[in-house]
Amino acid sequence: AKAAGGAGSSLRLAVLPTFGARWLAPRLADFARSAPEIQVQISVRVRPFDFDQDPFDAAIHHGEAAWPGAELYPLMEEALIAVASPELAARGRTAEGLLSLPLLHQTTRPSAWADYFQRRGLSTRNAWTGARFEQFAMMTEAAAAGLGAALLPRFLISPELASGKLVPLSPEIFPVGTAYYLAVPHSRKNQPSVVAFRKWLLRAVHPA
Repeated sequence: AKAAGGAGSSLRLAVLPTFGARWLAPRLADFARSAPEIQVQISVRVRPFDFDQDPFDAAIHHGEAAWPGAELYPLMEEALIAVASPELAARGRTAEGLLSLPLLHQTTRPSAWADYFQRRGLSTRNAWTGARFEQFAMMTEAAAAGLGAALLPRFLISPELASGKLVPLSPEIFPVGTAYYLAVPHSRKNQPSVVAFRKWLLRAVHPA
């Protein structure tokens, strides 16, 4: 069905940079096919904002299930997997080898490696050293290039896992207790473009 014209034919969406580049962008052609009348405008925002002051129609949110003035739709839990380039992964098959690998860190999750080693009953002595990155996208490229091992969200690195550029260090998935959500301000939740995008996004995340 066509959107009802006017504002309903456009969608201003705020996204997290890595989620937008790595997961959403490759799938947007499918949304365009399903709703060709909707003009999508995407901007990057890394923190929650006031929808009244910054008039987006929806946003992708990571963290706790809370955003004042908005309804949150769960997309996926964040679960990290330890990966490295094939050469480094071959060294990290044993506990001793894993502890000797250079490590890459995400600045907003500084204790991730320490938590990971602790869960595996390993020493956390070297868990705080190594290069730090603000975004998962750059960290993914650095890990694939062999700079170090990384803890990355599995759903964001499926292309690298499929191609073998990144190799799991263990089959263990490490939940971190946060999730990704679609945030929709209460005032726009019935807007035709928002309804169409929400339905498409939830189907894309949870295919039948």
